[in-house]
Amino acid sequence: MMYRWLLKQFSNEMITKIIDLTDFVKEQKQIIKNKNIEKLQIPIEQIYKPHNINTIKQIGLEY
Repeated sequence: MMYRWLLKQFSNEMITKIIDLTDFVKEQKQIIKNKNIEKLQIPIEQIYKPHNINTIKQIGLEY
């Protein structure tokens, strides 16, 4: 597998914490069910753009 080293590095070095979101998701589901959408907690998404040209080439980004 060509990217095995990257997956290994990701799992061993880049993941710093795993959080169980089950209770949070259940609460959010109930908010939707109650049609109380204004209280729904939605994350703000941002596009990550690496600055290192080697990283850009290595992961095959186009921009």
